Amino acid sequence: MESVRSISYYAGTTKEEINEDEVGEHIGKITVVLKPSSDVKTAEEGLIDNIRTLLSDFTDLDYNISRPVLFTMKPPIEVILKGYNLLELRRISGEIYERIAAIPGLKDVQSSVKPGFPELVVEFERLRLSHYGMNAYDVASIIKNKIEGFVATKYKEKDRRIDIRVYLKDEQRRRAENIRNLIINPGGAVPIQLKSVANVAVLSGPNEIRRVDQDRSAIISANISNINLAEAVQQIYDVVERYPLPPGFSYELSGQNKEMKTSLNSLTLAMALAVFLVYIVMASQFESFLHPFLILFTIPMALIGVFLTLYVLNIPIGVTVYIGMITLVGIVVNNAIILIDYINTLRKRGVEKLEAIKQAGSIRLRPILITTSTTVLGLLPMALGLGEGAEIRTPMAISIIAGLLSATFLTLILIPVVYNKFSK
Repeated sequence: MESVRSISYYAGTTKEEINEDEVGEHIGKITVVLKPSSDVKTAEEGLIDNIRTLLSDFTDLDYNISRPVLFTMKPPIEVILKGYNLLELRRISGEIYERIAAIPGLKDVQSSVKPGFPELVVEFERLRLSHYGMNAYDVASIIKNKIEGFVATKYKEKDRRIDIRVYLKDEQRRRAENIRNLIINPGGAVPIQLKSVANVAVLSGPNEIRRVDQDRSAIISANISNINLAEAVQQIYDVVERYPLPPGFSYELSGQNKEMKTSLNSLTLAMALAVFLVYIVMASQFESFLHPFLILFTIPMALIGVFLTLYVLNIPIGVTVYIGMITLVGIVVNNAIILIDYINTLRKRGVEKLEAIKQAGSIRLRPILITTSTTVLGLLPMALGLGEGAEIRTPMAISIIAGLLSATFLTLILIPVVYNKFSK
């Protein structure tokens, strides 16, 4: 594609990634870097759709498509099912997986529960073993030595010692029927076969036992395409809520949605703390509890402009927008501080309240407009989206500019009215 700048890939395991969860000779990774574009999201979606089309032609291939995400590396959607019974957990995760995969807008739906490798399971009948004067440990050791082998002696060649391992022929230990016919009492008067004292079956064990918070879990992950994250989470929540989970099983919605909620809660606390600190500083400087409240009245004025601008430009509220709003807490109060401080200065000189408000508004108009203009012009290149990674910075710059302009305009009108109303 013309939008692709470079491609790199590897297959197998490297030293740097030996600690990762999913590495091995059967796993490969392809990294695609796109050229700079004015619409990065559209370019990414188009490339991902083409990759899905190419990969759909291959059978028995599991793949996962992911893109770099700010502040988290988790997939957008993660459903964590918890339960102790592995067979029941596999059944439940398979049914919920099919229901989630049918939701429009979800792509690359995958489950951590995959078919395991076939394994031979031997269940001894202990009464029969005791009848023949044997125990499970001795019989298991005999079977292990015949199949896996045991080191009978060592061959010495110069300074090297080479193990000589003795075991059955390959054709005698590769088939389950041959293992059932193994003699478990070598040297006995009457040969006893394994199937006489045990049930031998070929089963499929779990591929892995994944735990979350020390509970056995199955994780269903998915990417989103042409759908809002909140809407996708709500649809998945409806699907899981309607599914009758047996006693002892529970679920949890994780992924980027959970990370986003945690981040927004932390940023909300940071904003509240910023407002409190600003109030404490102004109260100590003004030596008044009322005037700082009048100044903080500019913060909701700024948020009005922020929310209206985000709605018009169709920009979602994310972490960078929240950071911009926290920054506004310390910026938008400056104009109100300049205005109210000069009103108080004029009143100390004996000027009547209404006259002091009029004079302060006319005299402080130029400094207010200058401070607002310099801040807006300084953030303008960032708001225009110049340079790489602009999609991360632009929402924050637009939020600050919109909030500052809104607060400046409303400050010149509403702050004098509020001051006249509440100040004695």
